[in-house]
Amino acid sequence: MQDVTLRENILSPHYREQEIGGARYFAGLSLNELEKLIKLGFVERGPWNSCDGVDDMFIPFMRRHPGFTAHGYAIAPQRKDCRITVEGVEKEGASTLTELADFAITFKNADEMNIDPDQDCSYLRCWYD
Repeated sequence: MQDVTLRENILSPHYREQEIGGARYFAGLSLNELEKLIKLGFVERGPWNSCDGVDDMFIPFMRRHPGFTAHGYAIAPQRKDCRITVEGVEKEGASTLTELADFAITFKNADEMNIDPDQDCSYLRCWYD
């Protein structure tokens, strides 16, 4: 049985808005928190559309670059399919050229990719639909 209370304790500081249609969006989820949610069995892990999935894409990237966090949505705990879908990663703050290059190469097939044009690339974000 899944621990919905622990899931909500981990996610609640990261929710961005109220529930909409049984889903609630989150941002700023650390690698450590994401791995806890995976162990609890809530995170969708397989590939979809042009995304290789959490295990093959987001986790390895976040391990290489721990300054990045995950964003996505969580289905309401009262629903039978109370899954968490990670839609991308983001980072606020200066990025190195290594981070920028790895980000651009790793997420080149994302539906959206945002790279702040400032010299220090102070905001990087990708999103998969």
